[in-house]
Amino acid sequence: LGTVFMDEPMYSDLSLLIVQSPRTALLERARFAETLGLPRAAHLYVIASSLYTLHPQFDDVVLGILSQDMLGYLVLIDSANRTTLQTQYVNRLVEGSRRIIKKSSNEQEFSIRKRVIFYSTIKRENNLQAIAAAHLILDPIRTSNYLPLMQALALGVPIVSLKKVGGNIENNQKVSLAS
Repeated sequence: LGTVFMDEPMYSDLSLLIVQSPRTALLERARFAETLGLPRAAHLYVIASSLYTLHPQFDDVVLGILSQDMLGYLVLIDSANRTTLQTQYVNRLVEGSRRIIKKSSNEQEFSIRKRVIFYSTIKRENNLQAIAAAHLILDPIRTSNYLPLMQALALGVPIVSLKKVGGNIENNQKVSLAS
């Protein structure tokens, strides 16, 4: 093992978020939800992976969360605004929701379309702000972006990681070090 020297300017935005009090963190979460046009009480489920890496099996996980948590919103962080991929992903979720959610077709489509938020940014501090505001980070099946997971652990945000085992999806919860 060796010593890792961190560049102060690069990590200062992360260290500022780590030392927040729980009250400050709740206020920041509410502010972030409002910047996305969501209610302050929204439950933010964040995925910090590129859209094109999300496997269709993961759609059932997302739809299960959104069908059970009516205050839940899926926030997808991506480094570019890929409107075509975003539309395709939401359409895929709407199609999948017809199997899971027992509502009229128009009502479920509206609900899914309204509760999937795309947060496109290239600034590291904006990514950290989104991760810090999350109630839960979702680590997608088959793909994993380890940097946001490490940042979430450092910020005390819980992570749920799902992995494929045989024919079933097994739930592995990675508990935050700060919890």
